[in-house]
Amino acid sequence: MATTTLVAKLAEGDFPSPLNLDAPVERYLPEWASGPQPEWRHRVTVRHLLTHTSGLPPFKEYWRTSKSKQDTLTKIFAEPLDYEPGTKEVYSDLGIILMAEIVERLTGRTLDDLARVMFFRRWR
Repeated sequence: MATTTLVAKLAEGDFPSPLNLDAPVERYLPEWASGPQPEWRHRVTVRHLLTHTSGLPPFKEYWRTSKSKQDTLTKIFAEPLDYEPGTKEVYSDLGIILMAEIVERLTGRTLDDLARVMFFRRWR
């Protein structure tokens, strides 16, 4: 819930660094471009991540082998795409993980901190 809501707020211009939903993922995550299938990867946009049309596989058990958040991101950046971007809709946890990283890089704050401050803080 927090990730997609924060993405919407970034796209609406509620933060100093706006998010362009139609920009290539590599604009925000340059490491993305170094993965396999560069001809497809260069076409993947932020909107593709949000709409689960990026070509990323639906699920990988990275939690079993990853030792850090960066380790998981590195594995996703190296993940082959299952299909050409924009041709199918397949729910992918990997796309949401990448969206969370984009939010963090654009705002300079962790997703947990942003969610707490913007949505879950206690009212006094």
